[in-house]
Amino acid sequence: MGIVENHLNMPCFEQRKVDNYIAHTGKNYKPIFRDIDTAKFIESQFHFVTLKESQKIFEGNNSTAFGVPKKCLHIQSYDQSQYISLELRRKFVTQGFIRQMVLKYKANGGDGKYWLWDDYQRIIELSGHIE
Repeated sequence: MGIVENHLNMPCFEQRKVDNYIAHTGKNYKPIFRDIDTAKFIESQFHFVTLKESQKIFEGNNSTAFGVPKKCLHIQSYDQSQYISLELRRKFVTQGFIRQMVLKYKANGGDGKYWLWDDYQRIIELSGHIE
């Protein structure tokens, strides 16, 4: 989606930062399947590549509360079952997939093996200059 945002010069492409999530401001898209809201799917995918400070971090069916905010993937800052529709969780963003991505981030987040929004943004910008 970042490629589309960049190509169309959408402000959200530049305004979104790894620690400042800005929602995609696209048009009304056709559903991916009959029961999948494409906008919610796009938003959930951006939550895997942006960070947020939160005093409560959700992992699977558990949550941990902290006295001070901790940095985590945006998707960990809320209970996904309350936000992401049941249909979306069943087809794409299952708890297992979320857990897998969180584990990858925790294992590799500090060494550059897990790409965040700023990494994707740089690659998209560079690819726009290749002829």
